[in-house]
Amino acid sequence: MKMALIILFISISFLLAKEPQSISLSYNKDLGFYTIPVTFGSNQEVFDIQVDTTTSETWIPSYKTTLNVKKYNISKSSTGIKTNKTFEVEDEDGDVRGKACYDTIKVGDITLEHFGFVQVDEFEYQFKDYPQGKLGLGFKQEHGEDFNFIGRLKKKNLIEKEIFSINAASKEMVIGELPSEFKNQLYTTCSLAETNDLDDEYRQAWACELTHIFFNIDKNQKNKNLDLAFEVDSRVTFDSAYPYISVPKRHINDFKNYYMNTYFNNTYKEKRDGDATYFVCTDESLVKKASISFIMEGYAYIIPSEKLFVENDDGEYEMLVRFYKENDNIFSFGAPFVDFFTIVYDYEDEEVGFYGGERIEMTKEWYDYMNENTPEQQKAKKKRMYIYAGVGFFILLIIIALIYRNKHLRDRRYQNDNRIYQI
Repeated sequence: MKMALIILFISISFLLAKEPQSISLSYNKDLGFYTIPVTFGSNQEVFDIQVDTTTSETWIPSYKTTLNVKKYNISKSSTGIKTNKTFEVEDEDGDVRGKACYDTIKVGDITLEHFGFVQVDEFEYQFKDYPQGKLGLGFKQEHGEDFNFIGRLKKKNLIEKEIFSINAASKEMVIGELPSEFKNQLYTTCSLAETNDLDDEYRQAWACELTHIFFNIDKNQKNKNLDLAFEVDSRVTFDSAYPYISVPKRHINDFKNYYMNTYFNNTYKEKRDGDATYFVCTDESLVKKASISFIMEGYAYIIPSEKLFVENDDGEYEMLVRFYKENDNIFSFGAPFVDFFTIVYDYEDEEVGFYGGERIEMTKEWYDYMNENTPEQQKAKKKRMYIYAGVGFFILLIIIALIYRNKHLRDRRYQNDNRIYQI
């Protein structure tokens, strides 16, 4: 009887486990991020909230806020529970603060009971972020498993794996499994980097090691001058809610020397937007040839010009890279990267994966380059060896000549001394 109950329980659990969920996303092209409809509470109130991979808490505005946005009153939900715990959700574009709550939510065809989120009462002064709420999909969770959206789905046996992906081409989020259309295609991963030592807004993010940057290569490997690469020795976060690629300002001179001055000559200008610096270019023909490549774990991930530049109202081409003065040497990959590669976020294997896009497997080339074994460097090395050998041989001849001359002088002096002695 006991064994029969166990088999019945396993069978029911298997039947309850759902197939991977594919949920349509809306993409705000002007702001450069994705939103998703989420239903909250017994009254089934729908909030179009932002998909954010850098924060772990989900939040929506409370009825107490003064902002002109849709608001939520959990007291009117028969399934809602409000606590007295105050949570602060920190973000680079503005922090929010509110009470921890529990309620039933629905995302796509998935209904999740007793999910923890924040009902926001206060927005930071000069709040610059999306005010209608966020679905927190960060890697690290500060407030326990009840607030971890993907973890709760797995625990309730609603998905097979703690994994999700954002498909830039179809504008979908797949929850619980790898995207089926990419299973037989090239798939690369990078292991997650530690974030505990970073500022608060980065600690919950998905991060990888970023080693080098170089410019204007192509996936056919016809233009791959590794001598133009420069080392950054940094980390990068993958931010689905960010419209740019952010770069620490310490690297701005490298971008000027290796990229702007090399490829754009005098056809670019430097501009400022608040505390950020960015470049605009005026020559469309040069812009169309430009790309930037980021090296992570032996792969060069290429951002082509059509994802890297946007034409502004003045007819100039604005580069979607922002340079900030930051304490941490952290890059953030927003829309130019997230919209070009399908990114897989894997909690269980602690990896970030990439489908599609343009990338070059460079493990051997990069190893050779770092060990001075590229063909160009081999030629230069042979040339140096020939020069050194020639100089060494010349010096050796001089030394031999000096030794011979010195010996000849000693022999003559000896002969002269013998003559004097005989006399």
